[in-house]
Order: sequence, then C-alpha cells, then structure tokens
Amino acid sequence: MNARKLFSIFIVLTGLGAVPASAQKQTLAIDAVKPLPSLAGAAAKDGRAASLQRLVEGMDAQLMDRLNATRKFDLVSHSDLKEVINKQSNDASGNVDVGDANAAKIGKLAGTKYILVTTIDQFTDRTEELTLPASGKVLTKRNLGFGVVAKVYDTTTGKLLESANHSVALDQAGAALLGVVTSGDQYEGALREMTAQMSEWVANHIVDVVFPAKVLAKTDKQVTINRGEGSGIQRGEEWRVFAVGKELIDPDTKESLGKEEILAGRVRITDVLPKFSKAEVIEDLGIEAGAILRLQK
Repeated sequence: MNARKLFSIFIVLTGLGAVPASAQKQTLAIDAVKPLPSLAGAAAKDGRAASLQRLVEGMDAQLMDRLNATRKFDLVSHSDLKEVINKQSNDASGNVDVGDANAAKIGKLAGTKYILVTTIDQFTDRTEELTLPASGKVLTKRNLGFGVVAKVYDTTTGKLLESANHSVALDQAGAALLGVVTSGDQYEGALREMTAQMSEWVANHIVDVVFPAKVLAKTDKQVTINRGEGSGIQRGEEWRVFAVGKELIDPDTKESLGKEEILAGRVRITDVLPKFSKAEVIEDLGIEAGAILRLQK
C-alpha cells in the first residue's frame, strides 16, 4: 500500500481535525514502520524474513520512545490503533458502565496535526567467511545495515511537509560491536543499537522541521535553548542563530515557503540539561529571545 493510500485510510479511521492554534503541543501520529513490498519479498525469498521483521519491531518501539523523549508532541501510535478501536467497541458494547468517566468513547481519538510514515527501503543481512592468513582459521562475519525514508504529512492540508532518508550500518553502531557478529547476543545488541540510532535521527529531524530550536533567553554571552536531553543536542556543537523575518511567497505557485531567516550570530553548546541547554555566544549580530537555531554542518 502506498503512502498516499495509507494516509487517506488513516484520516477516514480517525476523523482527524486541526489542532487549535492555542495548543502548546501538536499531536503526531506514528504509523507502523513497514518495509517496501519488494524488499519484504526478497527477504522472504532468501531466508531473511525473520531478521527483517525483528528490525521492523525494533524500529516501531524505538521510534515511539525517541519521539516521546523530545517532549515536543502528544503521540498517537497508529500501530496500536486497532487495539484502541477494539477497546472503544468493547466499552460501548453494554458490558461497561457508560457513565464511567474512564470508559473509552467511540470515535474519540486525539485530533492529529501530523502523521509520520516511515518506510524501510534498504536492508542488508549477509554473512561472509573470512580466513585468517596465519592460522587458516575460518570466521563467519555478519554484515547488517538498513535505510529508511521518513515522511511527515500535515493532516489538515494533506500536504507532504518533509521527506528525508537516512541509513545506518554495523560499522556505525559503536566500537563494541565491530568485528565478528554471528547471532545471539551480539546480533541482538547490534540490531538494538542500529534501530536506536535510526530512531533518534528520525525523531530529531522531525522536531527540527516542525519545531526549530529557539533561543529562550539571552544573558550577556550566554543563551538558553529549548533543546535538552533526548533531543540529540551535544556539548561542543556550534549552532547558527537566525532572526525570523517576513513570510516568503513563491511568485509562481503563491505557496508560502516559510519565513525569511536572517543570520544573527553563532553559539556553542556548553551544557545539556533535561529540558533545555546552555550555550556561549561566539558571534553576536543581534541575537534575541525567540530567534531560531540551525546546527552548523
């Protein structure tokens, strides 16, 4: 099923509506992670179906955890939607006191502003035999890797806000996991590390698109930023600071392209705290509270 059909079905099932402008948090629906049909078919044909399914399950769990850690969204898991609807149907069956304030109500699902659709489009799980020249001993090495395409839709308009792809492989999953990985604990550890890395990347990318980092306060040469632990921000990183200008309209399509961003300076992260971070100003061209930040790459 393609992303457009999936998106349409989701709207029909949940009766999505716009979130009031006054809400401080937006609601994000997380669709169940799925591999491309051709990828799933190839994995089944060459005996990698179980490994691919384990990867899908790991991504489902990790995505929810990482997005929750950003503290930017109220989350609705589409992969749990069937269970939610079943609970509502049961509570409306007459077996539950309808006057109970905790009883689930048919059709009462959280209004959802955004939906995240994540597709696995690359998957590597192959073994190689390595012969050590000195001893002639044969080792078996398992190479693991995968890639995803993450798409974010605005449900109030049906428009695609962002589409980005990212990949991760075993040699990116930490020094402790390098070398020979065959099965068992080593394989599970590698898989957990890779799905955690991928989920953190997806979560932080979405937050940067919907809620760019902002300056909360500035005192002398120090600024406070609304990014803390779980957001991927790191000590020592340099971020560019931008003042927000007028709205930009495409002259051909008349579509809003967002607001103009005017460079206002640069900062370096010094402390990462649970809910916010501190940074030192290394260039000040007019940094003020409310300015947005972009990671210097």
